[in-house]
Amino acid sequence: MDTPIVSPRKCCTKCLQEFPATPEYFFRAKKSKDGLQWWCKQCANSFSREWEKNNPENVAKTKKKTRAKHKDEISEYNRQY
Repeated sequence: MDTPIVSPRKCCTKCLQEFPATPEYFFRAKKSKDGLQWWCKQCANSFSREWEKNNPENVAKTKKKTRAKHKDEISEYNRQY
């Protein structure tokens, strides 16, 4: 008899919903056993949006650092467009 192939499933620890354990539903995480984060993408994105809304000064600092670090790449990109 052939046994049906069952895709592994994973439960989001934030919303407690179960999804297929694939990068389509969970962000990757190298340190985790299955290689996926513990929150689903929807929960992770909503948490990030909420955090950014509540911490605008930290977001501004991070963006400033990133722009300084990639100054040449940004200049080249802007020159092309």
